[in-house]
Amino acid sequence: MKTIFVILVSSIICFSKLFSQCEFHENLTFETALIFPLPFGITPLEKGGLGINQEATIGSPFDFKWTMIWPDSFNNATTGGTAFADTLQFFLDQTIWVRDNQLDSMPNGLSFSIDPPSGIVFPNSEAPVACIRLFGTPEADVIPGDYLMTFSVKTCLEIPDVFSGCQDALIPSIISGFPGEYRLKINKEGTVAVKETLNNTVKLRVAPNPFVNKTIIEFNSEGLSDNYLFEVYDLNGALVKSKILSMTSNHQKISLDASGLSAGVYVFQIKGKEGMITSRLVVQK
Repeated sequence: MKTIFVILVSSIICFSKLFSQCEFHENLTFETALIFPLPFGITPLEKGGLGINQEATIGSPFDFKWTMIWPDSFNNATTGGTAFADTLQFFLDQTIWVRDNQLDSMPNGLSFSIDPPSGIVFPNSEAPVACIRLFGTPEADVIPGDYLMTFSVKTCLEIPDVFSGCQDALIPSIISGFPGEYRLKINKEGTVAVKETLNNTVKLRVAPNPFVNKTIIEFNSEGLSDNYLFEVYDLNGALVKSKILSMTSNHQKISLDASGLSAGVYVFQIKGKEGMITSRLVVQK
């Protein structure tokens, strides 16, 4: 009994530490097992795909985060049936890096961290279970270019009449249910990353969210100039809405009609020449 109590207390401390230190993405739903941001799907970065939507520059600080959801049960992308989750473990030291179609190592100056530090998480249908952070300052000896990155994980779950137990998996991969790619672009020193996210400098408000048919997106446009592109994508990376708008004042409002969209989670991006703002929408029916 004492052992069980110690384990329980340790778990509470662990989860308290997780929620106090992790910076989770907001408005996540728990209808399926998801990692946010998702890998790029069929939509590439320059057309607004997801994935690592920030660029790194040699000699400049870089910070990017993923949130992992691992509910008790979820729709299995491979079989179309229901899967029941057990533990999930990340092996960040086994992350695969590829540059110019050749295996490479993590670019010098960058590091990974994860909460919980063990990398082992348990199902939770009410809250995110892990936060992964890629951060640091790429050093001068890093070769600029595109780096493909793949997580190594172990999933323990049950898919009735199909599988029960633990198996190694890669994210992204079709087998794990997360097809696409994570591509980190590293620019040479002194380069301005044109896809830099402006969420930390541009005040953004979406209300209501979740919503049924209509919502209002408001933001201050001091970080953007001239015309900007407003795009909405589903979680497969498919473009569902797009329009070009002009800056008319420092405070912008976008009225979004989602009456033609199915219920679910969507990602929108507001792009200007200085960078982009990105956030999430939850449509309910």
